[in-house]
Amino acid sequence: MRHKRLFLLLVIGLLVFLQACATSKSTKEMKTEQLEKQIADVDRKIEDIYHKISVIQFMVDSHQRLIRSLESTIGKQKPSPMAPEGTREPPKAAALPAKSTTSAGRQTAVLSESAEMMYQQALAVYQKKDYNQAAQLFQAIARNYPDHDLSDNALYWAAECFYAQKDYRQAIAVFKRVVNKYPKGSKVPDALLKIGYSYLALGDKSNGRSFLKKVVKQYPFTPAGSKAGEMLQKTEKQ
Repeated sequence: MRHKRLFLLLVIGLLVFLQACATSKSTKEMKTEQLEKQIADVDRKIEDIYHKISVIQFMVDSHQRLIRSLESTIGKQKPSPMAPEGTREPPKAAALPAKSTTSAGRQTAVLSESAEMMYQQALAVYQKKDYNQAAQLFQAIARNYPDHDLSDNALYWAAECFYAQKDYRQAIAVFKRVVNKYPKGSKVPDALLKIGYSYLALGDKSNGRSFLKKVVKQYPFTPAGSKAGEMLQKTEKQ
């Protein structure tokens, strides 16, 4: 009888122990799932922040372009300093410019105005998050006005449109065009940074880190360099 009781006690104890282990395991799994969910939420928030920063940067680029255009216009309109009354020469007849030069100048002005109008239109479409249409407009600017001051910006923001849609392969291709076509342009650091981000998003950690290191090395004291360094530290922990 005692043996049976001992046996039952042992069985009950074993069942309690197994249940406790199962509960402990279940609790750990729940904590792990919660942690993974929190990490995913943080990643989504970071992605949203990067998108908002891109929109702000886009607006800054546009305003800087407008300011430069206004400064250039004001500089051209400044009157030349007046000569002293006694030394003033009689006015001379202004020479008429050659017809071909006038025509070329007007054509250049029209093309420049068209590019700027299209750029403003693309900006408005981008802000509405119509990325397909915005990408087409930006690429049209880069294609039709390759020598315009806005062409590298336009190509960069076309790539940003693909990046915003998570079309990372197409984004990489267009960002690389920015780097290769305008190697001395102001958008190169950001383009290299986004190439690194895109490779990481595709799961290609090797290429992603390679481009991030290039940004840190070549542009250490820039916003892009800082972001690249932060992402490198993050990927080291993963």
